[in-house]
Amino acid sequence: MNRFDLVSQTEEWGCGVACVASFLGTSYSEAKDLLRKHKGGKSVNANPKGLELHHIALALQERGYRVIADWQEPERFREGTIVCISGDKPYDGHHYIIKTRKGWMDPWHNMGIKPRKADFRSSYPDGTEFLVALVPQSAG
Repeated sequence: MNRFDLVSQTEEWGCGVACVASFLGTSYSEAKDLLRKHKGGKSVNANPKGLELHHIALALQERGYRVIADWQEPERFREGTIVCISGDKPYDGHHYIIKTRKGWMDPWHNMGIKPRKADFRSSYPDGTEFLVALVPQSAG
């Protein structure tokens, strides 16, 4: 697997896992194990559901990246930025997408339809808005 490849989430609340897998160029399973460790051994589907910002930041830090959280939407996102969005159904819960050269990698592009399918988008899904950006940077 290559960095910034498409990664479909396999679980209801697995969008953050898929974004980390895409960022690191690892499998969904490997990213899930890494994130479970930083969620205190709990499943990514455990309450509270999904991943919080610090789970993703700690996992990326372990792999040699530091992450800056920014609540002000920039005019231009850098490649590798993981963004949390929210909005109208089916996006009324938080959903993570990641910026790539090909656009936004959305790990559940066909939200609400199974099987889940990842794809690239030119912009946020309709009916959503920016909440926060996680901007990874090399630690060295």
